Amino acid sequence: MALTPRALFTALLVSFGSGAAQAQATEDFEAGNPDNWHMDFNGSINGTPVMEQQGTHQPMGGNPGGMLEFLGLQGNFEYWALQANPGTAGWNGNLRAAGVNELSFDTNHLQGMAPFGMHFYVLLADDMGTTELFDDILVFSQFDPMTYSFAGFGAAVQSGVWTNLSWTFDTSSSTLPPGWQVHSYGGTNSGNDDADWDAVIQDVDYIAIINTNPGGGFALGTIDILFDNIELKVGSLGTPYCVANPNSSGSTASILATGSSLASDQSLTLTTNGVVPGVPGLYFFGTSQVQVPFGDGFRCAGGQTTRIQPPQNANPLGVTTRALNFAAPYGSALVSGADLNYQLWYRDPMAGMAGFNLSNGLNLIFQ
Repeated sequence: MALTPRALFTALLVSFGSGAAQAQATEDFEAGNPDNWHMDFNGSINGTPVMEQQGTHQPMGGNPGGMLEFLGLQGNFEYWALQANPGTAGWNGNLRAAGVNELSFDTNHLQGMAPFGMHFYVLLADDMGTTELFDDILVFSQFDPMTYSFAGFGAAVQSGVWTNLSWTFDTSSSTLPPGWQVHSYGGTNSGNDDADWDAVIQDVDYIAIINTNPGGGFALGTIDILFDNIELKVGSLGTPYCVANPNSSGSTASILATGSSLASDQSLTLTTNGVVPGVPGLYFFGTSQVQVPFGDGFRCAGGQTTRIQPPQNANPLGVTTRALNFAAPYGSALVSGADLNYQLWYRDPMAGMAGFNLSNGLNLIFQ
């Protein structure tokens, strides 16, 4: 069946919404450097000042368009920390509640070598209310597994070539991700890595991109390095399952969840793309997974089921969004360890005899 222009647009929206993370914050350096990304140590190390180094915005030469370049970086610094101004909206805050789960950027270098290896890391930090580094709680990621940067032997980041690097991390987890480490120059961290991670991820004051090993490392001479397309991304949660049949708009309704799967955060939103525009739909959840013919589609959520009232109309693009209600009578099911299956049931009077259809299913496990 040929798609109408509206149905084609809706199909594209479904494809994007169900398969791509959305950005909480992004900087492509097309309009300069408004968030002041710079090399900084956010104060001093053991009383020795470390000077901030500003990059140079270039309107061309990036990947594509604008970029930020740093020329002549001294190789004898233990770290280089690229960060926006602390407190810049979008690059800080409660990353768990926001559902952030990925940081990515493009990088390129023009000269420089580190024969013993210099890796890229991500640093998430709680500044403990001061401007000095010595009391910050720092959470370092594991180094990017694709990167042995600026090394002369099989380097993944090749000179003169733009390379995308990314890290994913489960902010809903209350325990430190495998391979990550907690550190503080002044010993501010509690000694309980899980507790420190849990505190930092809910109060990130600045994010930095680190080049070199946090325990040491050096480059030979000076290095020229370029950056573009820095993104902090919000990904969908849960695991899709079951199938959805096409509706009268020529689309299939696809459900996703964003926010936090941590029950105590009480911050999770369901969104379904590809619904018939303007029709009412009702979200519901069940305790088991099934695939049973129902109406013009399939019921995918089974077992003990609960309808989430009231119904909502899809917008003109065929999108229905519902923030979960953690109050009674729904909240009693949304507890740590709950394994629930969500689905949207919506009217489709122009389709088959049943006059209704359903989205696919989405399994969510609450932390």
